[in-house]
Amino acid sequence: MSKRPLKLPFWLSILLGGLLVLWLASGLISQKAIHIEGKSPNTHLLNLGAPLPDQRAAARELILRHPQRFMDHCLKLIESQPTQVERWLARLRGALATSSVGRWVKVAPPYWEQQTRLMAFECMTLLDPSFSQIQPLLAIGIRDPNHQIRMESAKCLANQGEEGLPLLKTLLQDADPSVRHVGFYAAYKMGVHAIGAVDLLVACLLDDQQLEPDPLLYEVFAQLGSQAVPSLGDRLHQASRPMRLRLLRAMIPLGARTVAYQRWFLLGMQDELPAMRSLAAQAFFASGWIDKEAYAAIFPLLEDEDRAVRLKALELMDTRSAYAEPSVPSLLSLLNDDDPAIRQRAERLIQRVPVEQDITRQLFNQAASTGNAYVQEVVTRKLNQIGQMPAS
Repeated sequence: MSKRPLKLPFWLSILLGGLLVLWLASGLISQKAIHIEGKSPNTHLLNLGAPLPDQRAAARELILRHPQRFMDHCLKLIESQPTQVERWLARLRGALATSSVGRWVKVAPPYWEQQTRLMAFECMTLLDPSFSQIQPLLAIGIRDPNHQIRMESAKCLANQGEEGLPLLKTLLQDADPSVRHVGFYAAYKMGVHAIGAVDLLVACLLDDQQLEPDPLLYEVFAQLGSQAVPSLGDRLHQASRPMRLRLLRAMIPLGARTVAYQRWFLLGMQDELPAMRSLAAQAFFASGWIDKEAYAAIFPLLEDEDRAVRLKALELMDTRSAYAEPSVPSLLSLLNDDDPAIRQRAERLIQRVPVEQDITRQLFNQAASTGNAYVQEVVTRKLNQIGQMPAS
């Protein structure tokens, strides 16, 4: 009896044929691949992100021993941006690599190629190429679909310092929000070197059509420090309310460097918008030395109709409680507030207030006779603290 030939299913034949093509192609590529100290450059690049510090250090040392060879290799890697078809094939390869057949034939997952490109940017940062060498590659990396590669491109741009300002300005004016985000990150990493683009950064802050601008922008202004203050503060008087809120948020981390704009902060504390009053109070307290007279400007906010404003006023006053004695009547009133967070803050501030005036002692004695048990407890504790027994 003759044996019938083995007939494979059609789908399995196609799969095995594809695997054969991939295997042959990988063999041809490996024959042509360059090697550095016995391994492919990609292996050394992947070791830059290895989990062990010794592996990462060894990879950095090896790369610095062969700077030009790695420079050429990284330039080719970054330039070889995958097409849409290649991305589709990579997804297919990823599905195959996790299958039992793929593991058997040792199909490399496409993640390695993506990680290799990512490490190529990190290698470029390590090698510190000239701007003319890296500029064409930044144009590719900045718009790469992979977020990590975009961020590594921003780091490479930031390393160029003031020489990278023209490209940074181009990014900040791009219509694509993801490209502008790369520009914000590059400006953040540049620090004070990005001051030449401060007007564009302020324009990005004010012109952003989203409900809230990119949070990274506020970090950029904090990095720029005192040099960003005039560009922000000089726009307070002409900005609309929503834009003034953004300007105030950007100025708060700048602290005492904004002291020249205290008058605007005081005006903001009287604004009809609760968020404006709250932010203006924060900016005012952050803007430098506050004496007794200036401290008293926040007292009206203790009786504000908005609970968030009242709470923020208490938090700010708690940072400099030495001048809080004149606010005791308002603080006693807040012990009856509906919001437990406000009651707790008021209680804390009462315990910290220094008592120097007889009228303040009288106010505490009067409050100790109230019918509210919670107020009695807080005030009695305060009277015991200052060495005076509550009136019977």
